[in-house]
Amino acid sequence: MKKLLLISILLGSIILAGCEKQQWFSQEELFDKKQECAKHKEDIEKDIAVRNFGNQIEVLQEIFYSPIKNTCMYKVRWKLSTTLTNWETINREREQVYDFFTKEMITWTNNPLNDEYFYSKLKELKWE
Repeated sequence: MKKLLLISILLGSIILAGCEKQQWFSQEELFDKKQECAKHKEDIEKDIAVRNFGNQIEVLQEIFYSPIKNTCMYKVRWKLSTTLTNWETINREREQVYDFFTKEMITWTNNPLNDEYFYSKLKELKWE
């Protein structure tokens, strides 16, 4: 019984230790990866241009390396202007984060000025 308790405590400690943030890269390696991601700016702008049409526009805000995902990511501000039949214009904005290599949208918000979940997710992706 004591052995079982000891093993349980040991396994619990190992699991908890694995949940803590770990530095996978040295500062130099991390800098190199960020520089490598920055080199993709032209390709990212081409990806964005493909999605821009009509009254829907995306604007690149930042490119960053995500140690959590081990990939290059970028954040855009998406804008849509719609004119209604009474000539009233409605503007919508949101921010979106994409994985450069998979082209997958990772997270987004319809409230770019005040969305705690989005910004906490963004910090997590950046490992801040």
